[in-house]
Amino acid sequence: MLYSTGSSHILSAALTQASGESTLALARRLLGEPLGITLPAWPRDPQGIYFGGNDMALSPHALIALGELYRHDGKIGDTRVLPEGWVEASWQPRGTSRWTGDRYGYGWFITTLEDTPVYYGRGFGGQGLYVIPARALTVVFTADPHPDTAGQRFSQEQLHRIVSLLLQTETQNGT
Repeated sequence: MLYSTGSSHILSAALTQASGESTLALARRLLGEPLGITLPAWPRDPQGIYFGGNDMALSPHALIALGELYRHDGKIGDTRVLPEGWVEASWQPRGTSRWTGDRYGYGWFITTLEDTPVYYGRGFGGQGLYVIPARALTVVFTADPHPDTAGQRFSQEQLHRIVSLLLQTETQNGT
């Protein structure tokens, strides 16, 4: 497994070329509109291709909407937004991260916390989106990606501990 936003950027360029639309336009049409969320423009490379794996600056509300879309197998109510089978395919382990030891699918890290399967994505500086279908739970973390000191950033271990505590509390409360 070689995690690389460069790979996601190549995908962004391929989608742009194949569709004739920018990745931003595609994301707004295919995700933003059905989810009712705002997708602000994010940086582009010198050729004008929108970055494929970073700096999207999504709001917590937008991240929750995206997580809930995945938690509900790509559907909003009765409306299918993602192709059938995509969520399951993206949550299948394709490799293991040498940094975390967690498995990795199509854009999602896969782990187990408190005996519960957890799917998550991380962003720079402590951003996180955790989807936990078995507990009907989606959790979002946001943080200042440019704090004064690196020690003020949330690490993946810290985010995992917080989610574990949520899962423990939920179990103790019987919910």
